[in-house]
Amino acid sequence: MVVPDDALANYRFLKLVGKGAQSKVYMAQNVKTREIKAIKSFRKDLLINNLEALKVEKEVLKSVSHPFITKVESVFVSDHRVYYLMDYYEGGDLSLLIRNH
Repeated sequence: MVVPDDALANYRFLKLVGKGAQSKVYMAQNVKTREIKAIKSFRKDLLINNLEALKVEKEVLKSVSHPFITKVESVFVSDHRVYYLMDYYEGGDLSLLIRNH
């Protein structure tokens, strides 16, 4: 489900928890329910050449059901960014785990 960016007003960004070549992941809290979520943020200007890859990633993450893959709940779109709303899990991402072991 794609929702307008004003839905992001329901979330308070608490801290940056991950950073990749084309995105950043934040721990965020729903201001109404106080539920903690992860929000992955992509800059649109960096996605121009990789738009198809982003669409594929979104579809996979929305449809997959696996205990080690975080599912995308919603997609927010603003003028300059695309955001994925996902469950938040402590411990970092797979690349961090691989580097540390």
